[in-house]
Amino acid sequence: MDFGYTEHSYRHLGIVSKRAGDILRDLGYDERTVELARIAGYMHDIGNCVNRVDHAHSGAILSYNILKDMGMSVEERTEIMMAIRKP
Repeated sequence: MDFGYTEHSYRHLGIVSKRAGDILRDLGYDERTVELARIAGYMHDIGNCVNRVDHAHSGAILSYNILKDMGMSVEERTEIMMAIRKP
């Protein structure tokens, strides 16, 4: 029976996080930008806790507030939020 769900476990988050960082590293970005890509990759599906529809938008907002509470700068929070949301 197919309920329309896809695998979104920690394994998935780890794979996306690693690949995002690897891509930016291979493109020559600095280590902090690579780390921000990894964070965005790890948090990219957090919006699924709100709704599967438009989860990228919800995830961007949730991640922004979580990272704010953790003390991350507004510039870095915004970079991660923009990476999570769909264009």
